[in-house]
Amino acid sequence: MIRTSSLRSAALAGVAIVALAACSSQPNPHSIVVDLIESADGPTPEQRTCMLERVDEYSSDEIEAIGDANKNIDFDNPEALAATTQEFQDFVEDLRTCM
Repeated sequence: MIRTSSLRSAALAGVAIVALAACSSQPNPHSIVVDLIESADGPTPEQRTCMLERVDEYSSDEIEAIGDANKNIDFDNPEALAATTQEFQDFVEDLRTCM
């Protein structure tokens, strides 16, 4: 069973990843993820800062590749994280450590 903080982190990361995967406009994937983290409800300012620092460790190409490989995530399913790629799970874990 996924813990609540893990599920929230996974959902936030998932929203960011799915949004960037679906987006073919000018903003780069890194900027999209940063914008979503900055506007997310839930994380404290300290958690948000930590998450932004973690995201900065990824290039736009890496984030885009994670999004491309995980376009069909169903976050209504509590086991959704287990069905994602290892890279996505690592990304979520990086964000989860901030929660």
